Amino acid sequence: MLGSILAASYRSGIDPTLKKLPVTAAVRGQMEKSIEATQAVVGKVGSSLQSAIPAGNHAFIHAMHVTSLFSAAFALAGTFVAFKFLPGRRPVDAVPAGTATPQTEAPALDHVMASE
Repeated sequence: MLGSILAASYRSGIDPTLKKLPVTAAVRGQMEKSIEATQAVVGKVGSSLQSAIPAGNHAFIHAMHVTSLFSAAFALAGTFVAFKFLPGRRPVDAVPAGTATPQTEAPALDHVMASE
């Protein structure tokens, strides 16, 4: 899921720059896939597409920030679910319902005979 967020964010960040470049739709589609694909196309075509490199780097960094925020939100939601719905440990002094409360007084020693 995070990979999809990264790809979508990168695509939306690089798209305005790619629309200004003199490339076909097929080449633009290839460059929208990833920063590596963008750099590979620029390396093959040459200096006419050099403006795509800084834009691609910026779009990738922005996409990583967006993905990190989503990741943190998912982790926070998971933590909330774990604390809210998973059973926890009972405190040591808790007594289950329906059981006798423990004796706190000393036991009676009626059965012990005192020697005189």
